[in-house]
Amino acid sequence: MSVILSFCYKATEFSGTLRSSDEGEVSWVQKDQIPNLDLAYDMLPLMEMMEAPDKSEFFYRRRTEDGWEKKTF
Repeated sequence: MSVILSFCYKATEFSGTLRSSDEGEVSWVQKDQIPNLDLAYDMLPLMEMMEAPDKSEFFYRRRTEDGWEKKTF
């Protein structure tokens, strides 16, 4: 069994210059426009977890026939 960990950070301020890369274009968008974007798999549930004051972990328990069993803590 392999395990992959991803750490997510939330910031309240930014200074500097946004820089795009070979991985894609970087830009600021209004929060209400995020669901309209072409996002990475499970980005919206992950963002919901990050906004929840009582949650801090987004866990993929196991693969199922139609995706993943997920849990937030």
